[in-house]
Amino acid sequence: MLHARKTLERRLDAQDVRLRRKDDKGHPGYVVRGDAITIGCDHVETKQLKKHPDWHCYQDHPLKRKKPQDFLPYQKIARFRSNKTDSKFWLYYHRLGKRLSNFRVVFFSDDQRGLQFEELGSVLENVKRAQIARLEVAFDCGLATGVDCRFVRGHFLSGKCKPDSANEWGRRKGTKFIRSYFKKTIGAHRLEIQLNWRFLRTHNIDDIFDISKLAQLLPKKHIWFVEIDEEKVTEHLRRSLGAGKTIKVLKQIHSLEGDLSAQLAVLHGPGDLKNTRRLLKPLPINESVFKALKKWAKQWPTRPATLERRK
Repeated sequence: MLHARKTLERRLDAQDVRLRRKDDKGHPGYVVRGDAITIGCDHVETKQLKKHPDWHCYQDHPLKRKKPQDFLPYQKIARFRSNKTDSKFWLYYHRLGKRLSNFRVVFFSDDQRGLQFEELGSVLENVKRAQIARLEVAFDCGLATGVDCRFVRGHFLSGKCKPDSANEWGRRKGTKFIRSYFKKTIGAHRLEIQLNWRFLRTHNIDDIFDISKLAQLLPKKHIWFVEIDEEKVTEHLRRSLGAGKTIKVLKQIHSLEGDLSAQLAVLHGPGDLKNTRRLLKPLPINESVFKALKKWAKQWPTRPATLERRK
């Protein structure tokens, strides 16, 4: 299993290098974008949406199961695309499950611009009792930053979220799901964090006016770039294991360079160290990433705009 994963990592790294050489679009250093958002709601003014000057409904049809045993949450779907950008959204309706929202809106942003408050608001003004069910936040790193799949595997931490495959962390239906890959359309490496329903409810992120909270929630706990502090590791290992075993554990750690999760597993297992986070030191990249996150969060209002008083 480990050999198969390492083989997959080498193939993905080679593919990553080829794409980066071919698709250098001069992307800036660090940019945070909202990539996609899923919203459940009680009611949608479908007729008003179809008449909206900024959106065009190009499909409205029943949904079909790919396989007879597949679960079909909604009977129908209406697909819309923007008349101004490459954004689009899908409107699901006629639910087939009692626990589902009456309607579901899945919004896919323009790759270059990301989610925009005004654009998303033009859809939500025709929606009642909306609640975010899933939100994808993308951390895009230009080629000049040196961030790629290998760098992310060797330095990225996200709480207790563990790698599930070569460039993925967590589970798609878990609290959060993370992917690391090269985004060809923008010419940058993307670290995409998908925040699912449980995460959003735990942190009281219910509507688009709560999105700005992520600037405080994500840094360090859910997105953090670090490396092993060898001096601290050596000191703690000598105290607990002695000189002989310490050398063996250090050799294991060096052999796993480029795989932070595996290194921490060695410290926790053969190294017999409980709190391995104290043996890590943050990288300078964190400052740039968190700055980009705060800049993006400021684009999202914390409350609806109030009407000006008439004179």
